[in-house]
Amino acid sequence: ILTIDYALKVGKMKFRTNTWDNNYGLGSAPGEASAGGPDIPIAEAGNYTITLDFKTPGKVLYSITKK
Repeated sequence: ILTIDYALKVGKMKFRTNTWDNNYGLGSAPGEASAGGPDIPIAEAGNYTITLDFKTPGKVLYSITKK
């Protein structure tokens, strides 16, 4: 599990590894990221706690929670 507190602006984001080609965006279920998925929208600027969770085999989970 990776967690960071970060200030986000209105717009969109993705989780990326060491290359632009390997990324995670919106998945088919809330809180689930999908390899190569569409950008995750950020509707409101502010400070967020962002978590990326690789613990569940076959799934990548995430949360973006405004503080």
